[in-house]
Amino acid sequence: MIIGLVRHGQTDFNKKGIIQGHIDNPLNKEGINQVKKLGIHLKQYDKSWDYIGYTPLKRAYESATILNSFLNIKLSFAYKKLIERDFGPFDGKDVSVVKDIFKQKDYKVEGFENDSLLLERVKNALFELNQKYTDKKVLFVCHSHVIKSALILVDPKTYSFMNYYVSNSSIYYFDISESTIKFIKKIDLE
Repeated sequence: MIIGLVRHGQTDFNKKGIIQGHIDNPLNKEGINQVKKLGIHLKQYDKSWDYIGYTPLKRAYESATILNSFLNIKLSFAYKKLIERDFGPFDGKDVSVVKDIFKQKDYKVEGFENDSLLLERVKNALFELNQKYTDKKVLFVCHSHVIKSALILVDPKTYSFMNYYVSNSSIYYFDISESTIKFIKKIDLE
């Protein structure tokens, strides 16, 4: 399976540097424009997708809907297992306030999905999608820490949650097989 993991468009929390995790915020005006820009790009350069998927959060669904207005993908699905990291008590907090906490390897606090749990969840979800969509090309709108997880699973020496930024409305292509995840390329129009 080839999967294009797209980070949703910008929200007001993204703009303000606030952790949103499972908080269900809509796209802001800039986010809508970012997704339209990606939709135009994909329509021109990469319009052949078999499926479009998204997490149940509003910002992912809205982004997928906008992208699909350009691509007209007939088959769509919601998939909760690639939802953003559960930041628990840190949802709604300024990113700068908790950055040092997140640098601790496998930091644990009730309600917070630590790195190991997140990586395992994303790995299992990608392999599960591959079983269902083998030999298909899937466009999937998700979240920053999900995309970072996929990158870390491919190359943990190069990527980490703290040293890599995933732009809103960027797309990361991966080749998923029965037991491997390969990073192909990224497109970041920002």
